[in-house]
Amino acid sequence: MFDEIEKKISKITIKKRPIAISVDYRPMYIITLILLILKLSSNKNQATLFKIHFLIWNLKNEKNMNEFILDIGNTQVINVLNWSIEPTVIRAIRYMLSDKLIIKKLDKYILDQNGNNFIDIILLDDSILEREKLFLKALGKQTITDKKLEEQLRNIGI
Repeated sequence: MFDEIEKKISKITIKKRPIAISVDYRPMYIITLILLILKLSSNKNQATLFKIHFLIWNLKNEKNMNEFILDIGNTQVINVLNWSIEPTVIRAIRYMLSDKLIIKKLDKYILDQNGNNFIDIILLDDSILEREKLFLKALGKQTITDKKLEEQLRNIGI
């Protein structure tokens, strides 16, 4: 019996294959989402880190986006309890600062000319990040302001 198992085991081969990386962890994807947030859903093309994290979380999947739209539509209150901090956002911001796609002024990240040029090219192609663009355009620049987010955080004691 053990001989049969040993023969079968000896025929097993293991090939190392590249591991597929989820799009959520690809820096270019997160960089593009942040630039879209700054361009389409941020007053004066600038936002706090909290707002960026909050909107990135909502962009993660259809469920998050739909729940968020329902919350805003029904109550006009931003549910700040349902979100998470994404480590990839911090990494992407570091790249963006070093490549001068954005600049940091006090607690805000601001779309720089290079970032604006890059995102304008993305906006021209309707096949790229179609769902995300529609969501952020629907929000507009006044729906989710840094001030509204901070107010909601104060209301829940954070």
